[in-house]
Amino acid sequence: MIDVALLGIIRRWYIRDRISIREIARRLDISRNTVRRYIRSDVSEPAYPARRSPSSLDDFTARLSAWLSAEAVKSWKQRRTLKQMFLDLRELGYEGSYDRVAAFSRQWRVGQMERVKSASKSTQTRLRLEEEFGKPSVARTKKVTDISNYLKKNIDSLLTGDPAQLLAHIKHFEKKFNWFHVYALANPTAKSAAYDKEKAAVVRAVYNAFNYDKFSRPRSTWGAYKLVMTYGKRICPYCNLNHINFHSRPRGIPKKMKVLEMRPPLDHYYPRFSYPYLGISLYNLIPCCHQCNSSIKLQKDPLTEGLPHPFEFPAKAFSFTVQDIGKFDKPVKAEEIKISFGCKPGPVQEHVTFFALPERYNWYVHEIADMHSKYLSYTSAPKELSAALKRDMVLPFKPGTGAERTLGFCMEDIFNSLEKQFSK
Repeated sequence: MIDVALLGIIRRWYIRDRISIREIARRLDISRNTVRRYIRSDVSEPAYPARRSPSSLDDFTARLSAWLSAEAVKSWKQRRTLKQMFLDLRELGYEGSYDRVAAFSRQWRVGQMERVKSASKSTQTRLRLEEEFGKPSVARTKKVTDISNYLKKNIDSLLTGDPAQLLAHIKHFEKKFNWFHVYALANPTAKSAAYDKEKAAVVRAVYNAFNYDKFSRPRSTWGAYKLVMTYGKRICPYCNLNHINFHSRPRGIPKKMKVLEMRPPLDHYYPRFSYPYLGISLYNLIPCCHQCNSSIKLQKDPLTEGLPHPFEFPAKAFSFTVQDIGKFDKPVKAEEIKISFGCKPGPVQEHVTFFALPERYNWYVHEIADMHSKYLSYTSAPKELSAALKRDMVLPFKPGTGAERTLGFCMEDIFNSLEKQFSK
């Protein structure tokens, strides 16, 4: 019996992504004959018309799309927030809710991501694989040709693949092109005894083909910083402590002109010198704060350090509280506060230790002391009023939005700990 869901996957990979029958069979752990049977089957997936309900936003979608497009190319500081756009729409006659506008914005971002993925296919002409592998310094051996062919065949997955796909490429290089994998990880200098001219030429060819330096230059519609805008992140995913904005002088602007642009530092999660074929992979470019990027992460390999990908953290990966919470029923000094981490052993614990999060978070005990002081000021009110005041006034943001605020997770968890401890 034909499994319709499996049929859709196989046909998409075979027809659209042009993945070989052998590779499909390997990925799905089924026989090649089974793959052929599914491809040749006359069964098709049932198609249902998309349900379309009228919305109060329908008359304003074109205008909102134009606004979102215009704001996306501005620096973070100059952008209007979605809340401001919502208020502007209200002045134009929109009578719907903010949630409807927020949902449209999320869908618009997803559409932008799909547009980026489609555009990435055209980068095959930009990637100079043919040129780099055609240079006299690159040997014309079978093992070199195999690498070139693999990169060409998997160019879309290398550029826009999710974290699991990027890791699969690394494992493939480790298994099938081990000589390249080992040499790129070692990255010996020309003066080193381990230096090999032929291997170095191949690694350099791959490095140049996936040229991040060119990719990161400002462009109107294409480039590293335009692509990572699709993440929609404001806060560093490594620490959740800092904004990812970074002030820099735009290229071509004279020094005497006081002009700064704001754009996030991009960390190569997998260092590009060790994994040159991931030099411009979308999910290998992590917008993060300057401290995490330039002071802690540097060129360290997450596979060696045992770190999880920041975009694949499990829900509630770690929690915060304060030590000796029982004494927080009365005012405490900032110096008496000690922020505690709670997380399970494993990759998340490695992440917490690697980025020195306990030490860094305890720098913010003054902010926790301020929040605690506000909390205590509302405890003497009647129970229902006290609960409402604490919910709306203690946290400097709407409950549940901690991921979008600096120090947000920490403050939200500690607030909940106080509520659990004292609201009985």
